[in-house]
Amino acid sequence: LAATLEGRSLADAAGFSPDLRRVLYATAVGHYEAGRHDEALPVAHQLVLLANREQDHWALLGNVCKALGNFRDALGCWQVAMTLEPRFSTAMQVVRLATALKDRGAAAEAMLVARATTLSDGHTAELENACEAWYRLPAET
Repeated sequence: LAATLEGRSLADAAGFSPDLRRVLYATAVGHYEAGRHDEALPVAHQLVLLANREQDHWALLGNVCKALGNFRDALGCWQVAMTLEPRFSTAMQVVRLATALKDRGAAAEAMLVARATTLSDGHTAELENACEAWYRLPAET
């Protein structure tokens, strides 16, 4: 815990090689891409525990959670990934899933990130479509 408070990952504090993280990441991606989501999940969790400031680890865990139907968990993982390294693609994943889950707050926050990271006219059009879907959501009570 002290290491993470100092800005170091658990893997760094324990002296794990960066190669170990690369192997774990490749293993998790391999399981995910092969459709072995149950096998990818514990490896993705290990990655997040070992290096909790890596956007790609959180995004992968979110992808695995979504594939397993754990949509709220996927949303939370993608929100962390979006916070660590704001990217249009991650923000739009959050927007789409939050909108599907009728989570207006999470969708609105992600739309702000998407707007700030828009790189093309295609991005702008995608975001405008997402905004229209957001406006159709029922008001939160």
